[in-house]
Amino acid sequence: MAKIALIKCSSPAGFNLLISPPLGLMYLAAVIQPQGHQVKIFDSRFQPDNDGRLEKELRDFEPDYIGLSAMVPEMDSFHRWARIACGLPGVRAVVGGGPYATAMPFQAMEDRNIDALVLGEGEISLSRLLKKWEEPGAERGSEIPGVLFRKDEGLSGGNFPDPIPDLDRIPFPAWDLINLDSYRRHKWTGNPPQCRYIHILTSRGCPYRCSYCHQMFGKIYRARTAENVVDEIGKWQESFQVEQFEVIDDIFNLDRDRVLKICRLLRERGLKIKLSFPNGLRGDLLDEETLGQLKSVGTYWINFGVETASPRLQKLIGKNLNSGALKKNIEICRKLRIITHGFFILGFPTETRAEVEMTIRSAREFNLDFASFFQLIPFPGFPLAEEFGKDERQPGGISFCGLDYYGEEVNLSQASNQELSRLRRRAYLEFYLYRIPRILIRGHWRKVSLSYGLRQFWHRAVS
Repeated sequence: MAKIALIKCSSPAGFNLLISPPLGLMYLAAVIQPQGHQVKIFDSRFQPDNDGRLEKELRDFEPDYIGLSAMVPEMDSFHRWARIACGLPGVRAVVGGGPYATAMPFQAMEDRNIDALVLGEGEISLSRLLKKWEEPGAERGSEIPGVLFRKDEGLSGGNFPDPIPDLDRIPFPAWDLINLDSYRRHKWTGNPPQCRYIHILTSRGCPYRCSYCHQMFGKIYRARTAENVVDEIGKWQESFQVEQFEVIDDIFNLDRDRVLKICRLLRERGLKIKLSFPNGLRGDLLDEETLGQLKSVGTYWINFGVETASPRLQKLIGKNLNSGALKKNIEICRKLRIITHGFFILGFPTETRAEVEMTIRSAREFNLDFASFFQLIPFPGFPLAEEFGKDERQPGGISFCGLDYYGEEVNLSQASNQELSRLRRRAYLEFYLYRIPRILIRGHWRKVSLSYGLRQFWHRAVS
């Protein structure tokens, strides 16, 4: 069988502050390894590779196939590694995947170093692709659902794959292929850096139609069973002595009964863990019982996507958040001593200065422990991007390469660029000058949160 190298492409500086383990590549590896392939994962985000060390490691591995995964802002790195991959002896094909390949497939395939793209959920598509390519005399351009091929002088296939219906059938990610300890200081939440942690994805897809959100997993919600989720948690705690788990679903709590069952099974099996939700909980769907159950199994940190305080914009972007329910649930978290972090987005299309200021005020009124204020970027693949031109490379004249969520290169609001930048900095100043003294006097928050809050304040409001 074949040697397969899977490369996570490097990110702009803003993303590199939050280097999450390459969960997608680990899922792919877990599926193709049982076919007899030897798989190795390379994460290029930890070093710019100016000295060529990562390239040397890749050459020494002598792969038959190379897979590249990138987000849209990582497209330059994607094409750089494609060039390197094609120059290696013995490489039979280079395959791309991830958000960039899925959102901008035809631009990605302009690079003739790329032989095929795996779109959307890639586990089944990649497995079928490798089986086809490993068959004696197989035709390189044979169509496979979810795969865009280069064939002769054109392209073939490229239909979006059907959602994988039974997620329990997908093997657990191949965490043994990465160095867990390398990711300790790059967590999405403010966990102590000495703690080993693992990401866990318990469901895919989200039925909500927020216009600023990705489409990688589609709009059909599919969830792993509670038993399967708890089995995975138990496996990693035993195998790697993992202390903390970060749940990164799009919407973990859509099925309330499943959430409660996961909590019950964790208690029954005596699994002592810490849980955080850097993503995945819709705040207005929670309630006191659910939050109490989550707290009972070790939940200590929840990020809430608020986005905007403007009812008009909530309707415009399709979020339609029940702010009253969210505010109530944040207060319940405070009573339960669960740390809360709110995400806010500034610069929505047609957003007025008054609406920006309304959102800034709401961050304090929600009584959150932390807040982040991002400027909207209509990345290709987001429904919002369709409003700004059909050219997938630069909708609305925007160049996406190198952008990150903390940048200020894009402004679709009615405020000027300078004005929106000032408002965003003011948002951080007002929020953290108000919050940090309160963090200092709340003993439970001090150890985990003070340094996190000070970093947020310094990097976003002062520097």
